[in-house]
Amino acid sequence: MNKYLEILQMFVSQDDLRPAITVPNKGEFFTSATDAHSIVYFKNELLPIDITFEDKGVKYPNVLQFVNQDDNINVLLSIEKINSVLSKCPLIEDFDEEEKEVTCDECNGSGEVIFTYEDSEYQDHELDGECPICNGDGKRVQNIQKPNGKMVKNDDYFLNIDESKFSIFLIERLLKVAEILNGEIVIVNRTQSNKPITFKVGEVKVMIMPIISDYDDSEYCLGNIA
Repeated sequence: MNKYLEILQMFVSQDDLRPAITVPNKGEFFTSATDAHSIVYFKNELLPIDITFEDKGVKYPNVLQFVNQDDNINVLLSIEKINSVLSKCPLIEDFDEEEKEVTCDECNGSGEVIFTYEDSEYQDHELDGECPICNGDGKRVQNIQKPNGKMVKNDDYFLNIDESKFSIFLIERLLKVAEILNGEIVIVNRTQSNKPITFKVGEVKVMIMPIISDYDDSEYCLGNIA
């Protein structure tokens, strides 16, 4: 696979409720992909000339405001330091989500419930009807979490760039881009605290949104990487 296609697929959303961003987008000059937490973009010439992406029939977000921004800084990050800070993150048990059919607890499996109707004279009337939760089946699907034997980083923790907080998983994805391209990570656009930061790896730019919180979570800070 073309390495730039591989990078695009890392950044598309997995949210089917937002179909526009579940595929990359090829514009006039740039191709991009986003999951609403970060965006990757680069010039079309880095992709095979005949590449096209599925049209989801809905409007793709306007990314030109990011693509057209000027570089205003040049700070080389130490990949060794980033990995060192990430290594401090505690591990927690990982789970797979499974669907399980269970008895509907709204109707106790009968498929019917009693409705109360109040008429215009404020008199109540009780009526039997189909359970709106299970649609009269008496069963419903419940999502359960089952341990899969793996340990993963605790996503309560984050990294700092100055006073801004960033998801460890978004930074790990940035590291993966650097690995694929065998390149350095450079901050090329930064304005103020709690605003997106744009990184550059080779010919690829990645903009990452910071974590915004209104409470003291400093105990979950792994350290500063810039």
